[in-house]
Amino acid sequence: DYKSDGTAACLVSNDLLRTQMYGDGSKQLIEIPIWSSNTSGSGVYVTLGSRGRLFIKDNSDNLLWQSSETDPINCSIDYSVSDKVDSSGNNLTHLKDTTLDKCQSKCTDDDKCYGIAMNISSNNECWLKSQFQKIESNNNMSLYKKIKSKDNCNFLLLLQNDGNMCIYRGTSPNDNQGFIWATQTNGKQQTANPNVAAAKGKYGQNWMPSSGTLAPGDFIGSTDGSIALVMQTDGNLVLYTYQ
Repeated sequence: DYKSDGTAACLVSNDLLRTQMYGDGSKQLIEIPIWSSNTSGSGVYVTLGSRGRLFIKDNSDNLLWQSSETDPINCSIDYSVSDKVDSSGNNLTHLKDTTLDKCQSKCTDDDKCYGIAMNISSNNECWLKSQFQKIESNNNMSLYKKIKSKDNCNFLLLLQNDGNMCIYRGTSPNDNQGFIWATQTNGKQQTANPNVAAAKGKYGQNWMPSSGTLAPGDFIGSTDGSIALVMQTDGNLVLYTYQ
């Protein structure tokens, strides 16, 4: 039912003499993408890593997209090194054409990783290990073992009412210890959409903690619902506003 003031109403009845108005049909909001990962057709889930990076991975945990090429914060992880030795078996991942820093970063973000076996003859190949067993002499290898906890490495992904999506260091918005990364979409938010407000999202709040994930169909909204981060079923991670 279109009215003279430009609005429309939804009218439902099986009796034309007693038609009931159920709502204002003019208040349908349109999704407007303001940022995306451009991973359509490949992404499966998104997670906030334990060192402050956002990752999109597939079913085999292959990395498809990341918010940064390098870890922004080293946290408290360190490694002890034993030169000219190797440990056979217990391989989690084999990395080629890489560096020691990248191998350590990969191990740090993997809770199953006990340490690294690095090929020191080439310095471009490593194996992530779940344990060191059967340690043997090998002039071409070195073993790097995790020796510190990462308990103080806490990060959060926050959807702000100003339209920006940011990663901060800290355990919650009230424990903000510094900026890490952002979509730089502040000011692009439009109409608040109550259907995607923070309370209705996966975590019931406008932020996701370290190691949090969004599977296809999951979302996080800003407090007022003016922006929402959606992990779409097509594999794309999209930040929407509404009009």
